[in-house]
Amino acid sequence: MSKFKATIVSVNLSVQVTKQDKSGTYEAFQIVYSDQYGKVKDLSKPVQGLKFKPKLKARLQELKQGDEVYLVMEKNAAGYLELQDVVFDDGSETTTQIAPDTKPAAKATGSYQERTWETAQERADKQRFIVRQSCLSNAIEVLKTGKGAVSADDAEALASRFETWVFRKHVDDLVNDPIE
Repeated sequence: MSKFKATIVSVNLSVQVTKQDKSGTYEAFQIVYSDQYGKVKDLSKPVQGLKFKPKLKARLQELKQGDEVYLVMEKNAAGYLELQDVVFDDGSETTTQIAPDTKPAAKATGSYQERTWETAQERADKQRFIVRQSCLSNAIEVLKTGKGAVSADDAEALASRFETWVFRKHVDDLVNDPIE
C-alpha cells in the first residue's frame, strides 16, 4: 500500500475519460492534485468502483481546493493502482485511515510464496464435494418418484452408488456396471 501526499486542485465525480487505446470513453471520477514537489497530476478512475466504496465516495465529495490530504493507493490483482482512501492531513505523520469497505485486493507480485491458489488436492476434493452434492440431489429425486417419503439412509445409499459410478476408473466398468 502506498500513501501519497497531495494538495487538491479540483475533484470531479463524473467526467468522460478517453480509454488508453483511444477506442472510446468511460465515466470516471477525477482528482487533480499537486504532489509534495509541486507537480500537478491527474488521477482518473472508473466511477463504477465507487459503488462498492461508499466511504471513499463520501470522502471525495468532502474535498475542496487547497485541502492537504494523503491518497492511499494499492495495486489490484491486475497490477493497476486503485484509490483505497483519502486521508485528511492533520499535520502529524500518523494520520489514520478509515476502515476499508471491502477486503483488500490480492497482491500481484508473482512470488510463489505469496500465491494463494488451491492445490491439486484441494481442487480434487472440491470436485468430489460437488459430485457428492449432485449425486445426493439426484438420488432424492429418483427416490421421490417411486414413493412418498424418502429416508436419509436410502438417499445416502443411492447417492453413494451414483458417486461410485461417476468416479469409475475404466470404460469397461461402464459396460459391466451400468446404473439400472
